[in-house]
Amino acid sequence: MSDMAHNCLSVSVATDFDVKQKIAEAKESCQQQGLRFTAQRKQIYRHILEATTPLGAYDILALMQQQHNESMMTQSKSKSKKSVAPPTVYRGLEFLLKAGFIHQLISINAFVPCCHPRQPHLAVFLMCKQCGRVQEYSHATLRAFIEQTKDATGFSPHRSVFEISGLCHQCHC
Repeated sequence: MSDMAHNCLSVSVATDFDVKQKIAEAKESCQQQGLRFTAQRKQIYRHILEATTPLGAYDILALMQQQHNESMMTQSKSKSKKSVAPPTVYRGLEFLLKAGFIHQLISINAFVPCCHPRQPHLAVFLMCKQCGRVQEYSHATLRAFIEQTKDATGFSPHRSVFEISGLCHQCHC
């Protein structure tokens, strides 16, 4: 990653992303890696991309169930489809996390889209306590900090999540 900061504007605002483009990129990335980007994974990813705040697994489950119920109303009663179960959502989230398409916010157990999923990076998540928006901020100094800490302590990190809660610029003003 370059020394230039990758600063993603509020990841929680749907207009920050071209949802169709992000989904197409995810599909292409999965094809290149020999991974399956199933309809359910796509649906979970779409909900996260379109959300105005971070979504938890049960928020996603509720959205998927609502879509399922709406589609059932338009289909004949003879075509019965299974309802969406929590393990389906959890497996989809796990896939999207491993593929690097989303991030998990540990403190609130919720998910946000990754601003630049094709680039390895560390990020700080700035979480507004008032409006719920989350901003992903990446900079080369974060990786340097982790490397210095690793070298100084001998600790080998497998995962790091930096979350800062406070007030965003809009709510602070």
